[in-house]
Amino acid sequence: MDVLTDDQVRRTRAAANGLDRPFTGAGPDAVTDVVRRVAGVQAQTWTAAALAVRARSTATVWSDVDQARVADRSVVRGWYQRGTLHLVAVDDLPWLLVALRPAVEALLRRQRFAELGLDGETRAAGRKRLLSELSGRGPLTRAEIGTSLAAAGLLAASTGQAVIHLIRDAALHQEVCYGPDRDGKETWVAAADWLGPVGTTGRETALAELAGRYLAAYGPATAEDLAAWSGLPKPEAREAFTLRRDLVEVSTPGGPMAMLAGQETEVRPGEPRLIGEYDTYLLGHAGRGLVLDERFRRRIHPGGGLLRPAVVGPDGRVAGGWRFDRRRGAVDLEPFTGGAFTGGALDAEVADVTRFCEL
Repeated sequence: MDVLTDDQVRRTRAAANGLDRPFTGAGPDAVTDVVRRVAGVQAQTWTAAALAVRARSTATVWSDVDQARVADRSVVRGWYQRGTLHLVAVDDLPWLLVALRPAVEALLRRQRFAELGLDGETRAAGRKRLLSELSGRGPLTRAEIGTSLAAAGLLAASTGQAVIHLIRDAALHQEVCYGPDRDGKETWVAAADWLGPVGTTGRETALAELAGRYLAAYGPATAEDLAAWSGLPKPEAREAFTLRRDLVEVSTPGGPMAMLAGQETEVRPGEPRLIGEYDTYLLGHAGRGLVLDERFRRRIHPGGGLLRPAVVGPDGRVAGGWRFDRRRGAVDLEPFTGGAFTGGALDAEVADVTRFCEL
């Protein structure tokens, strides 16, 4: 059994996750390549999704991310891993949806539907009404959807949390997804109309693909890490690992982990990287202690579901935070240990954020 140090685990994971920026192409195809490489980027905000693409590619620009989603429709924004907003490759949906189904069903059972007056019958009727409206005159904004649902007697009011919960319920049933923005407002569309037919695959095939794609982007890792990243119940995650025939076990200071056979572990230190809010590098494992020192954890993860932009050093550790004001075109670096970051590589990263945003 190979023995890896913590430094080797960090560097291997950073490279696997694309922080060595392996994609040198431009345009929406490169966006799709990035999204496929990491099996989906967090898209809690559109800034998060865009900056995740930049951190893993060298020639894309912000508008390429929009084009990949809206014009090419090679990526789609919706609620996937952990029931949170992600941008995923459309051609990954056949296995991804099947693999995540138990997690989605468990999530739906935990939703606060009852306190919002959304029983099963109301939700089913809401999905039917929503699909009819979106197919007939979509894309629709949240306000337009709320008005339609209230007019049908399915909601007491056209505003409030019940509206987005009905939209999310339909999305988790894979019936709707995000469409193009209209005048700065988000819209939703019928998934079948927007994406066309989406194939399917068998359960074991889907789980095996999920485990392989996960380890290719986040390994070395454990089944518990896969569960934390995907939202799968731990027994399902462990089953997914057993379905792979190309895994090897490695020994690390944190315990045994799995990785794909042939994955490079002698990874040299890379360049510093500016990753955006909710970056998947910090969301891929059950814990962040290996890459984020507990002394500084609240600087990046203050609580309340927030995960701020971070500076990742050459060794894969988080070395500080950063802020970006797109209106000013300014990047403000915030090292953990005081003083200032220095070095041409980090200066180049700062300049590249501005280039990416086409400022």
